[in-house]
Amino acid sequence: MQLKIVQFDVQISEDQVKRLNETLSMQLGRYTQIIEIVNTSFKNDIDQFGQKIIQCSVVIDLLPDGSTTTSNTAITIEDAFYNSISRAKRQLDRQRRSSKRQFSPTYTINK
Repeated sequence: MQLKIVQFDVQISEDQVKRLNETLSMQLGRYTQIIEIVNTSFKNDIDQFGQKIIQCSVVIDLLPDGSTTTSNTAITIEDAFYNSISRAKRQLDRQRRSSKRQFSPTYTINK
């Protein structure tokens, strides 16, 4: 699982990148076999009250095909990333449960 970060007008330090990678590993560690790459972009924005916020968009490319996209805002880079990754994790959990239900075998016993 690889993290690719795109910074539009947000400066991210090496320490922050390290923490983002740790958050990614903790949140999506069980999905490493199906995740190809995690593309993340950060952008400065202003909310409806005039407060400076950071918008984080996450696109997860899945193996063999597919992707999931989430977006969230927060005051700090780490919070925006954590919120977006948490949403992506919930989406992956829902996809996993629905695919198990959809393809679960039905057993019949003939007497």
